[in-house]
Amino acid sequence: MISLTGAGKEEVSEMDVTMTHNPLPKVEEILASQIRMSEGVRHAVKEVESFKHECLELERKVDTLASLLKQAARFSITNPAGLYESPTRQIAMEVEKTLERALGLVKKCRRSGMLKRVITITNVSDFRKVNLYLDNSIANVQYLLNISASGEDRPIHMGLPPIASNEPVLSIVWDNVSIVHVGNAEEKAQGASYLADLAKDSRNASIICEEGGVPPLLRLLREGTPAGQEEAARALGYLAADRRRVLRMRKEGAITFFLEILVHGPMKVQVSLFYCKPSSSVYRSFLTITT
Repeated sequence: MISLTGAGKEEVSEMDVTMTHNPLPKVEEILASQIRMSEGVRHAVKEVESFKHECLELERKVDTLASLLKQAARFSITNPAGLYESPTRQIAMEVEKTLERALGLVKKCRRSGMLKRVITITNVSDFRKVNLYLDNSIANVQYLLNISASGEDRPIHMGLPPIASNEPVLSIVWDNVSIVHVGNAEEKAQGASYLADLAKDSRNASIICEEGGVPPLLRLLREGTPAGQEEAARALGYLAADRRRVLRMRKEGAITFFLEILVHGPMKVQVSLFYCKPSSSVYRSFLTITT
């Protein structure tokens, strides 16, 4: 999974911060479970007694979804960068609900007699709904694979995934956080610049922090080209303009990186880091909170 390691004693957490006292299941385990669920749907389709055509159509979409899940599982294991964890977990939650709906609907079609006739009317509408859920899940997982890819494998235009249809800025944040992590030097600088502009708005800045934007920006601040460092510093400066975000950034190892820049960093990067001119009390808390 995507992770960054800071200098000194602090370690930068994974892109989606997890609390150590309540560890989340690994993404690989979640994907494996959902692949098994898709197999369960396929097995259930073989036993249906009614709506066979509809069930077969549903099975085809489940197969498509399962194929994408397998790609995601292989990518998570074989690619050093791994999958972008925050959207992966959010999309996985929706996929699991969709597969549960599909399995439940197919199981209803194994029933016979009076009960089958009673539920016929609801089944017709249920198939339309579940097929829509499956289409959305397929689009979401494909989007996840796209933003996790790099180089020629990464599409130029990502589009808006269904999961972010009610919050388009979420997709914009995911696109740019991912490119800061997996892009080339020029792409990373451009992604950081876009995040910096977004972070001028407090709500957008909070979304960037919540969606794991701090760790790749910190790594770019340390390892990037001069242009990349300046843009990363500018983005981090805006993110540090709020005490609650400062506390989150500190947990992700930002203090070590900030101090390195203040002591050894180029003057342009230092200026960019403090460009947003947050209140002095915020920066005092950033540098003095140690517990």
